[in-house]
Amino acid sequence: MLYSLVVSEFNLIAYELVLRLYEGGCVVLVKSEKPLTWEKYLGSYLSTGKILLSKDIPSNTFINYLFVFGNKREIEKLKINTSSKIALIISLYEENLEVLEKLKSKSLFPVVFEVGESFGEGDNEFREFPANVIFREITQSARFTKYENNSEFFIAQSKDAADFVLKNTFSLSHDDDIKFFGKRINSEIFSLVLSRHYGYKTDNPQIIKQNVIHKHLLPENIKEINENDLLEEFSKLKFYPPSRETSGVSSWMKAKNFSLRRDYAHNEAQGEDTTGVSPRELHIKKQEEKVEVKAFNDLLSLSDKVSQKKAVKSNGKKIFKFGYGTKFSILTSLAIFLFWFFVLPFLPLAVSGIGLQASLVLLNKELVKPAKKLAVVSNELSSYSLTRLQRHYTSYRFLRVFYESAVFDAYKIKTLSESNLIRLNLIEENFELFDFILGKKELDKKDLFNEIYLNSDKLYRDLSHLGINGILKNSVLVERQFGMEASNLLGFNKESSYLILFQNNNVPRPSGGLIYGVGIAKFGNGKLKNISISSIDSLDKQLKGKVSPPKDFEIFSNKDFWLMRDSNWSSDFNIAAEVSEWFLEKEVGEKVDGVLAIDVNFIAELGQILGVNEVENFSQSEGLLLDWTKNIVESLTKTPENLYLRISKATLKALKEKHISVYMNSLSMRKSINLAGFGGSIPIRNCDCDYNMMGVIESWDNLTLKEEVKRTQSLLTEIKKDEVVNTLNYWIDYRGDGKKGRVQFRLITPKVSELVKVVIKQDGVSSEVESNSVVYENRFETFVIADIGGGSNLLVTFSWKQPRSSEQDSSEYTLFIRKQPGLEPMPVAAKTVINKSSLTKPQDFFYNTDLREDFVLSIKY
Repeated sequence: MLYSLVVSEFNLIAYELVLRLYEGGCVVLVKSEKPLTWEKYLGSYLSTGKILLSKDIPSNTFINYLFVFGNKREIEKLKINTSSKIALIISLYEENLEVLEKLKSKSLFPVVFEVGESFGEGDNEFREFPANVIFREITQSARFTKYENNSEFFIAQSKDAADFVLKNTFSLSHDDDIKFFGKRINSEIFSLVLSRHYGYKTDNPQIIKQNVIHKHLLPENIKEINENDLLEEFSKLKFYPPSRETSGVSSWMKAKNFSLRRDYAHNEAQGEDTTGVSPRELHIKKQEEKVEVKAFNDLLSLSDKVSQKKAVKSNGKKIFKFGYGTKFSILTSLAIFLFWFFVLPFLPLAVSGIGLQASLVLLNKELVKPAKKLAVVSNELSSYSLTRLQRHYTSYRFLRVFYESAVFDAYKIKTLSESNLIRLNLIEENFELFDFILGKKELDKKDLFNEIYLNSDKLYRDLSHLGINGILKNSVLVERQFGMEASNLLGFNKESSYLILFQNNNVPRPSGGLIYGVGIAKFGNGKLKNISISSIDSLDKQLKGKVSPPKDFEIFSNKDFWLMRDSNWSSDFNIAAEVSEWFLEKEVGEKVDGVLAIDVNFIAELGQILGVNEVENFSQSEGLLLDWTKNIVESLTKTPENLYLRISKATLKALKEKHISVYMNSLSMRKSINLAGFGGSIPIRNCDCDYNMMGVIESWDNLTLKEEVKRTQSLLTEIKKDEVVNTLNYWIDYRGDGKKGRVQFRLITPKVSELVKVVIKQDGVSSEVESNSVVYENRFETFVIADIGGGSNLLVTFSWKQPRSSEQDSSEYTLFIRKQPGLEPMPVAAKTVINKSSLTKPQDFFYNTDLREDFVLSIKY
């Protein structure tokens, strides 16, 4: 269960946020000095036991998400785990750096939402509303509020005032990423924006449990305001002389004007004579635009005057008829009504959706610039439509039934349009980065890396908010971290180098394929200095001494020594990469900053794009294979700009299908890569459910494979009262040249698994075989070895069981099937039978996949 703590007095934003946290499955703790207002608005929600009110901060409770409105000092009283996510909603003009530095010293890095004036030129009308006043109006109850030295301002307790501020003068900023919502913002829309920043979905919001790997940046410069500056801003306001009808706050509330009262205590503090002087009243008229409504009412009034009824006597009665002018006026008014209330807000939204689709089509055809032009238009139209729909929803209550769902639809389309535009900006920034790395142009690296970080950070949050997962979101997560660490990764501070393992996946190995070549890429000041490629044998010959191999490799290969050629023996590429780095340093004395493993499939894809023909029969000669690889890498360093996007798409596809694996020495970069699924790591259970993990890893020896193997898997899982029982059938049909060799089958299951038996059926004969097992920190591995030759059919059956999760009443089952890096897709059929009691009928679930990538399935029953 996830716990969120909201430290805030009642306000519209906090209220909407609490409801969204509740809807997302959180237990919400609300700490407030005045909980009665919360009770009034939350009502029946409190009876659920999922929303709790208190004047005290709870102790001995782990908080996953913390939101502090205004009183940032409260955060210092909490015992917060460093893995918690924290949001501070604070005034732009308050001194925040001291508190943030204290939190930083405790390894706590909050996201700061600064409320206040963040307007550009041309928005001077909004400067009438000082940030501190706006902020305190929203977050505090009615009272005299001391600010700065001796200044005091009276903050009116009025929902209308809070609504007005939200609609007119709200801005949201995080670091340099400023979001200003202009003249209209609905409190629910602001809540959506806040939840979007924290990774909620629009529909059925769910919290993303996997935290983003991110070093939160502390703001370096906090804007401050002193008393004189504040009074100077007040001097620009419009003063209206008080009268008996309008004096006092209560009469102002009846008039529905946003008011401030400056207490005469300030005059006393300045040494002025206040005898007989009553407090001055400051009235700020509502800035809501009513011109259009007035014009519409004038038209109706004009219509009434023009359409004077004509009385006609008939049978002693008066019958009224409308003349031509009257009918024309009515039709004109009706047309204006429809145009104003329906065409004007909805038509731009429809056009925006069409433009968004057209932009995606153009991008798919690799026409980036036309796609971006359409994306800009689509984004502008969706922004206009959202603004107008919000205005209509707020102003015309009798039409809210038409606008209610449309406002949120417009918000979704705007977010999609914005995300598409950011994605296109990222593509262009990557093109600039490629030119820079290849030495084609010079750039300001700081500006470029900042733009890459900010755009990818915004895009990742938008995709999370919309519930869009997959390769795009994963790649943006990695690029986001790259933008933060690019200076180190590309050798600006010191030269960086990376090891490239060229693998022949036609001969499967646990982390890809048999290594046939090694490359070292060196970077300095952001540019690629050189790539040197050597055969694996030339390096292994330089190894001094003898390295003892892992026991299972020794059994498989009948060798008592270990070389770099076989360094990718671990099922977890993170381990394999570290082993290969160790071998590289021992053999040639070279240290690197990361490892990249690519196989023949991806190299062939690059060759096809770059126009380098594939060498025939290279599988018979590593020399030919290595020469072909060198030609493609050389062509890659001279890639023309018109092929950047095609190569990028091919790279993403290869990462998704595990024809590329990446490892970085940088811990934060490595975590991002593994979280995205590009690191070849073994995942760890992350749910309170019955978690089942399965993967078969093949290793071949003395065989050269080239599209001669067909594979099929079938998994049967039965969930019983106390245990989960699994049976896996793994078929191999090998149509080789008759040459015999050996193959190791390695089964990966959860750490708590217990093997029952392994049966191999070959040439119509079945026999139970002995197996060897190894328990790792996050998995249990069992392996068997079989001899195989051309024309052989082999069936391996694994049976194992594991205890139910600690949550015995769990009604959720998650299955993770891992794809082996380098292997071609294969059909997989899985059946799950839920049979927890003899008194109930078993439930059956069937699903299929081609295992082109890792397969994850969750069942709730």
